[in-house]
Order: sequence, then C-alpha cells, then structure tokens
Amino acid sequence: HHAADYVRKDFITAWSRTLPGGVVALHDYGHDLPSVTHTVNALIGEHADEIARIWTENIIVFVQREG
Repeated sequence: HHAADYVRKDFITAWSRTLPGGVVALHDYGHDLPSVTHTVNALIGEHADEIARIWTENIIVFVQREG
C-alpha cells in the first residue's frame, strides 16, 4: 500500500526492529507517488535524532539508524 497510514506503519514497524547501524529501505520515494515521499520526509524529520545517514538510489530511500 502507498497510502500515508500504511507507509507510516511500515516504517515504524521496521524502524523499531532495526539495530544500531542497520538500514531501512523504502521504495517509490521521490517518484510518482508524492504522498509516499511526503510521509517518508515527515518520518525522517520525526526520527532525525536517531538517523545516521540518508541516501537515495533511483526510487529507493535508505535510512540508517545511528550506531
């Protein structure tokens, strides 16, 4: 699902299980689904103090947990 609520739930679930130094990858970022990009950007802002690095490749955004 690409609805904001599903994106948020998927990120929170994955992030809560990601060990320090681990990475969460989300697809359809910065592509033709602006609600995905907007929601991911909001989540990155909400968790900024826990994030070590963010990078993109094509339509995938990678978010690395602080280690």
